[in-house]
Amino acid sequence: MSPSIARTFSSSRLKQVALCTGLAVLLLAGFSGSARAAATEAAAGPAITLKGTQTLTGRFTHEHPIQGYDKPMRSEGRFTVASDGRIVWTIEKPMATTTTITPDGLTQSVGNFTLLRLTPKQMPFLSEIQRSLLWALSGQWDKLKEDYDVKHFGAAEKWEVTITPKEIRQTAMPRPFRTLTARGGKFVENATVLLNNGVTDQVNFSQTMLTP
Repeated sequence: MSPSIARTFSSSRLKQVALCTGLAVLLLAGFSGSARAAATEAAAGPAITLKGTQTLTGRFTHEHPIQGYDKPMRSEGRFTVASDGRIVWTIEKPMATTTTITPDGLTQSVGNFTLLRLTPKQMPFLSEIQRSLLWALSGQWDKLKEDYDVKHFGAAEKWEVTITPKEIRQTAMPRPFRTLTARGGKFVENATVLLNNGVTDQVNFSQTMLTP
């Protein structure tokens, strides 16, 4: 793929990639939050380790407002977050598309047909996304705080986690969103994402489980 095509993808699809990653981080925050006695703003942040072949899986619905339409665009599907930092975000409706992020790069596919394949060299911010996710997987929230303000509220049975990108960031990746807030109990139940253009997305989660 030429550098110009990679730049075009970076500009048009960054929101989708960042959203998938941010939601994956918050899903992990929710899982670890359920295991703590309390999750207060003063807490040091969740600690979690997915071991071996363990994965976090579930389903989602995503609503994105469209200017000029009364109802938001709605998509639904399933997600997987693995212990090696692999993220799979599969949209089943309205159009089947799978986005996969691994240490080797990003792919987008429809069925067995690969629409797009990018390496970290073609899109440098992919390695930064991967690193941030691995920090979250290992509970290294202090490192995430170099680029994000992370706040926790509530108790284990009813909590809230908010991630806000800092204005001055150490990473070269553009600010992916204004704020990303998740709420839940044992697992994340819903997330509100305020995008840079002022649009607010809503994502609801269900059937979330840790396997095996």
